Amino acid sequence: MLNIQVKYHKSKAKLGRNPWCVDTRSVLPGGTRKFYRTKEEALHAVAHLNRENSSASKSSSETWKWNLQELADDYLALVKTEHLEGERSYSDEQDKIRFIKTFLNYEVEGAPVAQMRVADMASHHLQFEVMKQMKVGRSKSTVENHYSAIKQLFRHAKLMRCRDTLPFEMVRAKADKKKANLKSAYQAKKIAFSVIAKIVEHSNDEWALAIMFAATTGLRQGEQRALSWGCLDLENSKVYVTRAARHRIAGFKDPKTIAGSRAVDLTREMCQLLKEQYMKLGRPDPNDLVFGSRNGTMKRGFKFWENLQKACDRAGVERIRWHDLRHHYASQCMAEFCKTKDDLWEVTKAMGHTKISMTQERYGHWLDEEGENTEKVDRLSARMTFKRQ
Repeated sequence: MLNIQVKYHKSKAKLGRNPWCVDTRSVLPGGTRKFYRTKEEALHAVAHLNRENSSASKSSSETWKWNLQELADDYLALVKTEHLEGERSYSDEQDKIRFIKTFLNYEVEGAPVAQMRVADMASHHLQFEVMKQMKVGRSKSTVENHYSAIKQLFRHAKLMRCRDTLPFEMVRAKADKKKANLKSAYQAKKIAFSVIAKIVEHSNDEWALAIMFAATTGLRQGEQRALSWGCLDLENSKVYVTRAARHRIAGFKDPKTIAGSRAVDLTREMCQLLKEQYMKLGRPDPNDLVFGSRNGTMKRGFKFWENLQKACDRAGVERIRWHDLRHHYASQCMAEFCKTKDDLWEVTKAMGHTKISMTQERYGHWLDEEGENTEKVDRLSARMTFKRQ
C-alpha cells in the first residue's frame, strides 16, 4: 500500500478552490499533486491509487490462474471505485453487476462459467454456448448491452494478464427470434386525452402543472427534472432542452441523445400557466429549477412516479407511467403532423430521437390503425385545455 497522506490547504479554501490535496510525488514515478473538493473525494482517490498499485504488483503467474469469478470480483471492485469517484453513474455500475452476474451463471461444456479459467474461454464458447443462452427472451439491443459488459470484462482480463488475447473479435450478437417478432415489445400504448385530463383534475396544483407539462411537451422525466427557468422562452412559447438529470446521482448531464438538445413548442395554456407560476414564485433566478423541490433541489424521479400513481387512483383510471405522458405527446404530434410514414421526421425531431427508425418502431403502428377515433389536438392552440376542479 502506498504511503499517501491527504492534506487540507486553507489557502486554497480561502480562494474558493479545491482544498484537499493528494500528493504522489514522493511515492510514484512522475507523481503529481491533485486537489479535491471534499476529503471523501480525496480518500476515494487514494483508495483507487492503492488498488491500482496493488493490481500492478500482482504477478502474471498468479492472475493467469484466475477463473472468471475471480476476474469478475476484481473487475466489479474497480467499477465500484470508479462509481465512487464519479467516473461512472450508479445505473452504469448496477448494469455491469447485473450483466456480469448473469454471464457467470451460464454454462460452458456443462460447467458454470464462473468456474472456468479465464485463459480457457475461447471464441467458439462465446458464440455457440454463451450466446445461445444469452439471447433467450432478449431483443438484439438487450443482448448487445449484456455482451458489451462481457467485452469490458475480458479487456480487464488482458490488462490483468489473465490472458494474451481477446476472445470476442469474431463473435456476433444474436436475438431471440420470438422476441424479435413481438411487435408490441417496443410499440407505445396510446393514452387518451380524456384520461390525461382526469389525472390532472385529481392532482394538486404542483403536480398538475408537472403532468400537463410532460403531456404537452414530451420531455423525458430526466429532462423535465433538470429544466431551469432560463431554458424557458415564454414570450415565444418555447422550451429549450439542454440537459437532463443524472440517474441517482446529484447533478446534470447532456440529454440522452445528440438530437435530445432541441427546442419544443409550448401550448398557449401551458405558456400562461408557467408565466403565472413564475410570478407566484417571485420571478425565480434563471438557474432555479422549474419543477424543483421547495428548497430548490432537484426532485427524485421516484416522486414523479409516486404522485402520478396517486392521481391515477384518485381519478379512477388505470395506472400509467410518467413516460406514458411522453407517449401521449407523441400521439398528438402524430395527429398533427402525420398522414403517412413519410411524415414521421417531424415527430422524430419533436421527440428528440436520433433516428426516424426509432420513431417508426414505437409509434408507426398508430398510422396503420383503421377506424380509430383519434383525438386531434393542436399543440400550438389553446384547445388543449385541462379542466381543474
